[in-house]
Amino acid sequence: MRVALLTWFYPPGGSGLGRAAHMIAHGLRETGCSVSVITASKPLGFRENDTDVEIIGCAPPEKGVGGFLRRRACGGHLVAPWHFQKVVRDLRQEKPFDIIEATNWYAPAALLTSHETPIVIRNSTPAIDTGSSAIGVRNLIDLRFAHALEAWTARRASALISNTVTHHRMIEQTYRIPSAKPHSVVELALDPTLLARSRDVGLDPVTAPRFLFIGRDERRKGFREMLEAFVRIVSAQKRADRPAPCLTIVGVDEDAVSALLTRNPEGHHACRYIRCFPAVADETLHDLYEEASIVLAPSRYESYGLVYREAAAFGRPLVACAEDPAAVQFVERANCGVLAKDCSAQSIQTAIELLSADLELQRQLSANGRQHAPTLTRRRLGEETLKVYRSVLAGRQYILATAARTKTAR
Repeated sequence: MRVALLTWFYPPGGSGLGRAAHMIAHGLRETGCSVSVITASKPLGFRENDTDVEIIGCAPPEKGVGGFLRRRACGGHLVAPWHFQKVVRDLRQEKPFDIIEATNWYAPAALLTSHETPIVIRNSTPAIDTGSSAIGVRNLIDLRFAHALEAWTARRASALISNTVTHHRMIEQTYRIPSAKPHSVVELALDPTLLARSRDVGLDPVTAPRFLFIGRDERRKGFREMLEAFVRIVSAQKRADRPAPCLTIVGVDEDAVSALLTRNPEGHHACRYIRCFPAVADETLHDLYEEASIVLAPSRYESYGLVYREAAAFGRPLVACAEDPAAVQFVERANCGVLAKDCSAQSIQTAIELLSADLELQRQLSANGRQHAPTLTRRRLGEETLKVYRSVLAGRQYILATAARTKTAR
């Protein structure tokens, strides 16, 4: 089966969307599919082979008419989809695709139609969910246009894939997907390199924990509440004359963190126990997981929760948030972490302190996470995705055969 996979990002690079696309592409390749990844993270004209997965660039030029339009509200969202469409059309002339898969996020498949080739949309967090009430009228209108484009594309697709049952429900409500639309749940995978690296990593619980946070400074990620909780814990340890914990942040730069800490009267003291990495390579990220003793991920919502699963693979107990249905589902199933009752600094602090104080609980959660992680293989992801594709193609063949019989009868 020849598959085109449309994605904004593709490794190298730490984007969650890119890492997911890499897992999907190589999972499909392991099942025998021929996979062409079309990505806006590579320039137009780029083409190379990555261990039997073809990588093709379609990034719009920065200058010229396209570059001008991309800076315009609303209409700028159609520039990249036009380039995705053009590259797919050119590749289809070389050899037809059996199926096209694309991310929902900002709708790279918006200008494609499923008449020639079935289109499957795999859902991550919708763009509208990353919005803030403080982004301004112009940007809010722009974001709503992007959301409408995503929903329109999803409703026109041949089928949808979501990461979890709760994500499935959210997508259907957010995009107003008809109940008759084929919509499957396929859990993502963990990278084989990570699984191999984490297999022999032990956990040595300590009284002064080493916390790790991976994510952006977004309300959805609970970053500011987590940071305030950490400041409170450091201050409490200082007053009790006990060793302070340390916090490693991946995804937010030091200046941004310092600016937030200056607003807190006790933030200047906590600053010395924090280090920041705006972005890291996968190998460095694995090193940071190994160094950590507890992973903090108090998101209000995750479409999947890759950090939850990576923490489990490394046997790092997790502090997540009960506001996120995906966190509740995963933590209850894998029993590898504790849940703050809500995404407030006080609740996050309470959950962190509860876990930090109980070394035996840390060991048990670590063991539970390790036991669950090996089920998240790339091969399993590829096989379940291929099953969705075959179902779509079978349905298409049935419709075409029915139409042909009806035409003959007339």
